[in-house]
Amino acid sequence: MNLKLLSILIVLFSGLLIGCALSEDKEVGFSIKNNVFVGDALRKNAEHVDPVSNEARLIANKLIESANSGKNAVGLAAPQIGIGKSVFVYRVPERKDGAVIFPDEWEVAVNASYEPASDEIAMMPEGCFSVPHFYSRKVPRYKKIHFSYFTLDGTKVESVEEGYKAQIIQHETDHLNGVLYIDKLDDTGSLGKLSELKKSTSK
Repeated sequence: MNLKLLSILIVLFSGLLIGCALSEDKEVGFSIKNNVFVGDALRKNAEHVDPVSNEARLIANKLIESANSGKNAVGLAAPQIGIGKSVFVYRVPERKDGAVIFPDEWEVAVNASYEPASDEIAMMPEGCFSVPHFYSRKVPRYKKIHFSYFTLDGTKVESVEEGYKAQIIQHETDHLNGVLYIDKLDDTGSLGKLSELKKSTSK
């Protein structure tokens, strides 16, 4: 992993989030099983939605509102708020003059999918709103992907993405397929507590 990306990830982790949205629950010590399987929508394939429909726009607005209520959110998918529809929002922060800058605007992806553009895999640090209090440094993600989705005006967009943006997209698109990052771990022993990471990055 390059140093620029690692620096961004450390700063985001110190704010208690990467790859999803911040849990507002301040308690610690819950088991993973008690927190992961929250609501049927989280573990089912999301239904496609008409990208130009009022439904899609309302879902996108709700996701943005919810994501903005947290701290340092980079993405949120409809199943995470109990809506089994194929919509997610995301934004890609940048590091500038030692600070992490979050874009003001959110990108909206409807009926999204991805495929690997190469066989290269990187082990990435990651956390998630739907797995509160925990993170892993070893989530396997494709380094480069083909990304396909629709915008809210019905435009189909296809692109090749890599790096941190590709990681965010994979994380959020997985939510549309009922997949959490912990499902991808070879060893759940790689999970750590966000509270411990925050302490280590503040030293």
